[in-house]
Amino acid sequence: MIRVYILLLLVCSTTFNSYTQELNSKVLVSTEKLQSSEKLLFEEMENSIEQFLNNQIWTDDKFNTQEKINCNFIINITNEPSSNQYEATVQILSSRPIYNSSYETILLNHGDREWIFEYFPSQTIEFVENGFNDNLTSLLSFYAYMIIGIDYDSFEEKGGEESFKLAWKILNTSQNSGYKGWDQFGSRKNRYWICENFLNPEFEKVRKAIYSYHIKGMDNLY
Repeated sequence: MIRVYILLLLVCSTTFNSYTQELNSKVLVSTEKLQSSEKLLFEEMENSIEQFLNNQIWTDDKFNTQEKINCNFIINITNEPSSNQYEATVQILSSRPIYNSSYETILLNHGDREWIFEYFPSQTIEFVENGFNDNLTSLLSFYAYMIIGIDYDSFEEKGGEESFKLAWKILNTSQNSGYKGWDQFGSRKNRYWICENFLNPEFEKVRKAIYSYHIKGMDNLY
């Protein structure tokens, strides 16, 4: 009986471990422009953000380890207006492997110059689906869905529609927060416009081109 129980545990463990979260994110927090000696705090921030992005389950889809989406968040903190509040410029990149090769193509390479957020020692970053928790959580969640949406578009025609709608939902719940980048009145390159473009029917040809370029083009080269 004990052997059967152990075998069952091993089978279940193998089954559950064969699937994983969607993102394989690498995070770099740079403080070169900031006069601060709190090195351990920023290392903790870096690890906390990376763990949040990689451990959160963003969709109902099952991902094998090798299917995880590679992405990078380079967070360059430029100012600390008040205690535990930070201003930053952030570069977000994601890539997609080409079938039967070691080559990857860049899907997203976007710079966001309007990150303002609070971070406290030992802070837990927790995703809230139907509300605004804090700006850091909203920023990370928004870009997680944008990354997933663009990746899905490259494998299926308009495959990222649901992810873009979830990013739009986060954008809507964040607009009353008072933080920059969430509304249509700022930069034409801000979060509002990047998400609006992907959901706008006028952008549909570009989304279909992303799919054709990868599935009908790059994936057939090797």
